[in-house]
Amino acid sequence: MCDLKRVLILLFIVTMLAACDGGPGDGGDQGLDANVTATEPAAATTVPTPTPEGTEDPDEGLIFDALTLTRSGGPSHTTQTITVLGNGALLVDGILLGSVAQEVLISLDNQLDAMGFFRLESQYGPGQARQDTFRYVIAVERGGASGQVETVDGFVPTSIQRLIDELSGLTPTGPAPAATDDPAALP
Repeated sequence: MCDLKRVLILLFIVTMLAACDGGPGDGGDQGLDANVTATEPAAATTVPTPTPEGTEDPDEGLIFDALTLTRSGGPSHTTQTITVLGNGALLVDGILLGSVAQEVLISLDNQLDAMGFFRLESQYGPGQARQDTFRYVIAVERGGASGQVETVDGFVPTSIQRLIDELSGLTPTGPAPAATDDPAALP
């Protein structure tokens, strides 16, 4: 008889728990999913994989003319723009800081080629970043064509995150390149 009481109590508890969980979106399931926190929506845990869908890369194999990362938002609601030119010039918020080594240019360009940048979707994640998170825009100009990818924290594909990390960590290693009016004269 004791076993029957335990089974009935267990069934009662299971039934009550099931009744409390009225399904997704009704608020009854809050706190029951150990993988979801109050500050991070469940969708943010799934990072998309970039899917090439755009145009062919113009002049693939050539160094880009300009590569720009714009990061905006975050806890202090600021905007920072980092631009690397094909001649190695490094600009932060429009100020020429100096230049990066040719190896850095090649590494960045190889990343663009490996991810098929010009064929990527133009947006990963929602159009607006959540409060206190960052929105990233990466723009590339090469061979007269341009491409742009936007993403937000929590939705950044791995290959794009690597590029963001490398661009964010750039520091000049040489003097600013000499000014020229002829883009063909750039190395």
